[in-house]
Amino acid sequence: MTIRKFQFWWTIDSLKSARQAAEQGMMAAMFVAITTAMFAFVVILFGGLGAGMPQFDARFGWGIGVFVAIAIGIAHQSRCAAVSGLVLYGTEQLVTRLTQPIVSMSDLLIALVIVIAFANSVRGTFAYHQLRRDRLR
Repeated sequence: MTIRKFQFWWTIDSLKSARQAAEQGMMAAMFVAITTAMFAFVVILFGGLGAGMPQFDARFGWGIGVFVAIAIGIAHQSRCAAVSGLVLYGTEQLVTRLTQPIVSMSDLLIALVIVIAFANSVRGTFAYHQLRRDRLR
């Protein structure tokens, strides 16, 4: 069994490395969906998150479903899903930063790691299809 080293920016030179790069976006989408679901569950259970936290409502159920669908799409090497994940999460973070400017450094760091993971999934899915097409020629 080989243990692969985690990297933020893969060198994509084979189908395997392209899949591994895309896998980061799949994991990021699942992380976003699961953490959103956990916060929604806490809101349903206790009626709120407290002062200074974003308030959740029924709209966040759609976000959970969308990011699960994005994760499934990225798992199937969908370029559309990878780009959608990057654009949706990036837009969501941008809007959050503009409407709630007071954000902790840990929150910014986590958001940056997730954006990098989605960017890697875009690189990975596009490279996967390019390498596959080149291999068929």
